[in-house]
Amino acid sequence: MFETEKTTLRNSAYVGTVFAVLSVMRRMRQRARQRLAKGDRAEASPPGADPPLGRWEEMAKSVAGIGGATQVYGTVKGIAGREVAAVASLAPLRYFLDDPRLKLSYKFLVAFATGQAVVQLVPALQKHPILLMYLSTAQLLSWWLMSCRHLPRDYQNFLYVYGRISRERLLGFRELLFGSGTWKDFHPWIYPKAEGGHHEFDTEKPLTAVRACAAYFAEHLTNTIPFYLKVYLFRIVYFVVSGKKDTQLHTQAVGVVKDVLRSACFLSGFCTSAYTYLAFCLYLFPSAQSTPLRVWLMMGLASLPLLVETPSQQRTIASYCATFGAYPVLEHFDLFDPAAVVTTLLAAAGNVRTPLNLRLIWNEDPKTDTQKAALAKAAKQWKGARRLLKRTTTSK
Repeated sequence: MFETEKTTLRNSAYVGTVFAVLSVMRRMRQRARQRLAKGDRAEASPPGADPPLGRWEEMAKSVAGIGGATQVYGTVKGIAGREVAAVASLAPLRYFLDDPRLKLSYKFLVAFATGQAVVQLVPALQKHPILLMYLSTAQLLSWWLMSCRHLPRDYQNFLYVYGRISRERLLGFRELLFGSGTWKDFHPWIYPKAEGGHHEFDTEKPLTAVRACAAYFAEHLTNTIPFYLKVYLFRIVYFVVSGKKDTQLHTQAVGVVKDVLRSACFLSGFCTSAYTYLAFCLYLFPSAQSTPLRVWLMMGLASLPLLVETPSQQRTIASYCATFGAYPVLEHFDLFDPAAVVTTLLAAAGNVRTPLNLRLIWNEDPKTDTQKAALAKAAKQWKGARRLLKRTTTSK
């Protein structure tokens, strides 16, 4: 069997495996979703939206899109070159995956690749993940508050469940944002409770707001820890199954506990701080009118809890959130197709490292052909410089 066909089958198998894992995780999240009222669970779907896809239909479309893109890229690359193959591979993704109900939708894949490319083209974003996280957080939270259609549905569901936002609360926020509301009018919407209502605090006494903030954070933390326990327990399972003996099991367990607490504090702080900055405005500028720009600037501050994560995890989280920072812009200005073409051409030409999702679809090594050629040229120049230095030293 040809190498391209093998790769196509392998990528299709990977997609099927991903859906099996997602199905298991969906069941694990079921308890968290049940905490929301029945009318709020489908909140990410705007009125009049199409019903969710069945699991088999979603898997079939995803396998066809990813497998087709791999097949097209491998076939065209040998005929017309890497750049043409990269653009041609977008056709199956566009045809099969252009549906917002899909988890691996065309728009999500394009936003992910575009976000990674932008991060590489702007050195400051690579050096300072907190800056990247600020911009991404400001984008995704402010756009989500303003419109239902500017973020992927799955990510909106994530915000609904773990941010504890009901439809009524979200519509209330929007009415204040686009109406003549002031910061003081946000009071009933800050620090919501899972069962409804919010943690009470006196608008004239800041200390009561501190207590409400602590109560909300603690309540959120207790509900977030089980979520991360399920995620990080895969590491323990992998350690046991792989039979590695380089570290002890109890060392791995301690590391998992630390990571669970750190990540739970990050997510809880992320949600808590977004409300806390609104509370600050409520006390400092009670009669000032809220505007989308002010909310955008304020929502970006919710990125600060990222500092509790390790440096490597900060880069990973910030880079992932860049997807949802790019998605609203591409959606609002309808730039998904141009962004897809530009990003794939940049990656194929070696101007940026190939984003992870494209690398998996194209089945390429992280060092592309162009990058390998550049490395070989640099190695040759270095070898020549060493020879010249040696001759100079010998002549002396």
